[in-house]
Amino acid sequence: HVLDEQGNKMSKSKGNVVNPWEVLGEVGADATRWYFFSVIYQGQSFRFSAKLVKDVLKSFMLILWNSYNFFVTYSNLVDWEPTKTVDEKDLRTIDKWILVRLQETVNKVTNSMDNYDLFAATHEIEDFVSKDFSQWYIRRSRKEVGDAFFSTAWTVLTTVAKLMAPFAPFVSEEIYKNLTKEESVHLADWPQTKELSKQENEMLFAMEEVRQVVEKAHSLRKEAAIPTRQPLSKMTVKNAKYNLDNYLNIFFNELNIKDGDIEIGNGELSVELDTTITPELKSEGEARDIVRSIQEERKSLGTKLDELVSVTLPAWPMQHEDYIKKNALVSS
Repeated sequence: HVLDEQGNKMSKSKGNVVNPWEVLGEVGADATRWYFFSVIYQGQSFRFSAKLVKDVLKSFMLILWNSYNFFVTYSNLVDWEPTKTVDEKDLRTIDKWILVRLQETVNKVTNSMDNYDLFAATHEIEDFVSKDFSQWYIRRSRKEVGDAFFSTAWTVLTTVAKLMAPFAPFVSEEIYKNLTKEESVHLADWPQTKELSKQENEMLFAMEEVRQVVEKAHSLRKEAAIPTRQPLSKMTVKNAKYNLDNYLNIFFNELNIKDGDIEIGNGELSVELDTTITPELKSEGEARDIVRSIQEERKSLGTKLDELVSVTLPAWPMQHEDYIKKNALVSS
């Protein structure tokens, strides 16, 4: 049975019947379809309303669209084209990781669909787009937007569009056609499955540990009431299961830390932060606050992404002037 939002059977006498055309008109066909596949397990009664479908729109569709929009906006700024190839040696560690994670997602979605498990298939896509691509890969790439990012993100978005096509035919069509200039995503081949190598699986496990370290470090900052914008001098990681040396740059950028030691061991993973804030570190933190304030003001004024602005401030840390100008696009 299709039930109302409170879990009651719909009937005209109760006045709780949901008009499907009104829902489609309000939230669109793709979000409605995705709700039926991703929220409802086959064979069970389920609740249905425009509000419930809107939750799907917020938790997945808008995250996907914002990720796509970020890529399009910045690739257009530099006239990047998919024909611009990038050697594998020029890919960052996080680029290589997201491509391996993408292949794992292709494998899992294909297997789920072969077994007619559309609930699992859509959840695999959701988890990849929301948790891995948007919240981790794009967030970690915002300060390193270049050819490696564009090439990798293009591959991810076009592949995700193919995976989504049976479930959300319209948004996948829009994304795929715009990025590839091909006739239709629905005429494209399904992505190929491929067994992951031992090295690729270890990369996935290592990144999971990296994210655990980051989560622990953010908790320590929160306990000490030190915002991420305030740089810290050092972090020590004990009892890591994997060699995380290739991921140090991710730690330093994500956690705003200057240096770190990683010790491999068999005990429980632990993280220690040096919370001593020297005058130099405090000054750098103030510069980051200024950049954030300028960026918020730029947003409220509606300035273009590549538009330079002139800034008047009561105080200006001269030693960080170049940093502020570069990161907030300030001319003077």
